[in-house]
Amino acid sequence: MKTTKRRRSHHRPKFFFCLLLVFFYFVGAKTTTKTTRFFFEVEGKEAKKVKPSEEDFGAILISEIMYNPIKTKSSESSSPEVTTDDTEKKASGEWVEFLNPSGTDEVDVSGWFFSDEKNLAKSSMFQFPSNTTIKPKERIVVAKNVTKFEIAYGENEGASDVVKDAALPFRLNNKGEKLLLLNAKKEIVHEVEYNDKAPWPIVFAGYSIELTSQKSDANDPFSWVSSLTFGGTPGRENSVELVNKLVNN
Repeated sequence: MKTTKRRRSHHRPKFFFCLLLVFFYFVGAKTTTKTTRFFFEVEGKEAKKVKPSEEDFGAILISEIMYNPIKTKSSESSSPEVTTDDTEKKASGEWVEFLNPSGTDEVDVSGWFFSDEKNLAKSSMFQFPSNTTIKPKERIVVAKNVTKFEIAYGENEGASDVVKDAALPFRLNNKGEKLLLLNAKKEIVHEVEYNDKAPWPIVFAGYSIELTSQKSDANDPFSWVSSLTFGGTPGRENSVELVNKLVNN
């Protein structure tokens, strides 16, 4: 009986080599800590490229985001630990916290901008008022509704740290979006693209998401956790940072 030898395919090495290239391409793209994407801001009919700032990138961080607050005084949270009194207290509206990570340098953010990617194209952005500075390790908050925020938190729980002369002119997307902090030259200082699906933290209404460390890559979903405190910790040290200090001490 005549036997035939099976021919080896010469295409398999090339196929696996191509797969390997694709793998390293995506791994390399995901481990970049400084953004390489460019966004466009539209002024009239002119589109201008918005790029990372060589001077200010990382000088101020987006450190906490309340994108899904309790919207009414009736309980909307699925968490069994939340009482009716809590929901009345923390019906704060949306807000974003900004942190100066430096231990020595004060940062003047007067004239800086904060926007989501959608409103960047429409030139509908929040602008920090004149004489707005953030001291070393200090945090300030930008709120959608300043009055509602002040009622919800009071002077001892972050109300004194909210920017009072301007409110966030756009809504935060509960499903996720890209947020950008820009300097006065409209260069990117910090940016994050959060999401409401895993591996991003899944949060109940009334809980914020917190950056776990000042050194974390903000675009890595594992750099964020749900706040341990209902209502978040606007203007104060993030709850996860306090826990880390207790564990390490």
